[in-house]
Amino acid sequence: MGAVSIPLHTQSPGGPLVLVPTFVDDVQARFPAASTEGILLGCRSGRRSMTAAEMLAAAGYKGLRNVAGGFLDWEKEGLASSKM
Repeated sequence: MGAVSIPLHTQSPGGPLVLVPTFVDDVQARFPAASTEGILLGCRSGRRSMTAAEMLAAAGYKGLRNVAGGFLDWEKEGLASSKM
């Protein structure tokens, strides 16, 4: 399966970032915990994806991997990326 974007945070115009209350449910709808062999989580800096990994681990997910340093470090290392 390819990359899937499931937002951890949302922001109303002019407001602060807040956690999406349905984040774990949204992930479970795409990737049931019992059927996943692993999920690679990433974000710009690695902080949000680490939070997401912690939330998913608490929900019973195994084999979670976070892109440490996020895509900023990924690109600094010269690894391939595709900008959307």
